[in-house]
Amino acid sequence: MKFRAKFVLMFFGLLYLIIGVIMIMYSAGVIGASEFKVVADKLNMLIPLDILVGIAGGVLIVLVVTLLNFVWSGVEAERNIAFKTEYGDVLVSLSAIEDYIRKILREEPDIKDIRTKVSVRKKGLIVLLKAVMLSEINIPTITERIQSQLRSKVQEMLGMEEPIVVKVYISKIGEKEKEKKKKVKDIKEITEEMLPPYREF
Repeated sequence: MKFRAKFVLMFFGLLYLIIGVIMIMYSAGVIGASEFKVVADKLNMLIPLDILVGIAGGVLIVLVVTLLNFVWSGVEAERNIAFKTEYGDVLVSLSAIEDYIRKILREEPDIKDIRTKVSVRKKGLIVLLKAVMLSEINIPTITERIQSQLRSKVQEMLGMEEPIVVKVYISKIGEKEKEKKKKVKDIKEITEEMLPPYREF
């Protein structure tokens, strides 16, 4: 963590700690309004309170903006993977990896309605795969094959040795498209047989 981020976090931590302690002491009756007035009078002797409050407000605004910037930068960094080459840094978007995974699985005959989510962890990549699987297949066998295939291809594509964990979530067990088409065809043939032949009058 950068020094500025540590400073901002420590400042807000101490500030909230002091405010919390003062509020607890005030509610317990340890300090009262008279003590606050004495402190305000002493500060006013050093610097006018309106100027002091304005400075404090400006400092808080700058620190809040800085903290939000660090948080936003951290969120953006989590959606990328960074590599270093001899010519410089390389960033790969996680959305690009997700598109690549969907492209790999698009030709997979045993699953459909594929949705992917890739996240970065300290130990490597986490791939969450949500799909509809066919009812005629052996689920453990096909999922193990898909997990192994995805892990090897993503590692080869990224050139990384870190482990890639593939988690599969089956949202629905469907039917093969061929059987669906056959059912539709059978229904169509039955309907055509029930309709009377066309006659001209």
